Amino acid sequence: MAGRLAGYKKLFDDVRQGRVRPLYFLHGPEEYMKREFVHELIHAVLPDGDRTFNLDILYGDEFDPQGFDDRLQAFPLFASRRLVVLRNFDAISPSQRDRRCCPRRATPGPIATSTASAAPRSRG
Repeated sequence: MAGRLAGYKKLFDDVRQGRVRPLYFLHGPEEYMKREFVHELIHAVLPDGDRTFNLDILYGDEFDPQGFDDRLQAFPLFASRRLVVLRNFDAISPSQRDRRCCPRRATPGPIATSTASAAPRSRG
């Protein structure tokens, strides 16, 4: 347990210091920590005024592959970054996960997915 907490502490510290990674995949039984990390990530990546047009929260049980791709490829509007949060990742079929959520292509910025959390994307 202490090892996991240290890992979460490092994630939080990195994000607070502006070191946002290209991909986050949050999993495991610590729902509270996942929710808090996504909250911290949203605040670090997008100031309040930039969230209206640059924050998308999607849900795996309503997953639309084309809509997901469109949001990941969209440029930020009046901001330097976009953030896509994908919640309920387990509800996406395994074939869609492999083809759409974890592509092996290069992307211009951070993406995060999770069993209950996030997909960020930064351009700038």
